[in-house]
Amino acid sequence: MVTEAPTVELDPKLDQADDDPDHLVCCRDDWLTALCGADISTAPIVLFTDNVCEPCLYEVAALLRQRGNIEPADGECVRDGSKCPDEDHVWMAVLNRPERL
Repeated sequence: MVTEAPTVELDPKLDQADDDPDHLVCCRDDWLTALCGADISTAPIVLFTDNVCEPCLYEVAALLRQRGNIEPADGECVRDGSKCPDEDHVWMAVLNRPERL
């Protein structure tokens, strides 16, 4: 989970506000499929949103129930409790997908 972003100039597209809900992904996944199972292979990467896909939120809730409703600590994966990649890794993953920005 990215909690604090490094200082960079963000493209305005990265903070989109439209009617289509934005999906959640695991930092360690390929970012082709959302947590809800939706194909997001051509969807733009949106880093900040207030419009999250409800099925993605339900999947997060289901994953937490599977773990005994144990909320992950900061920097811990909601899927399995393992350590999330550091912020630099996540930012590099974003920047290495220019076709999705």
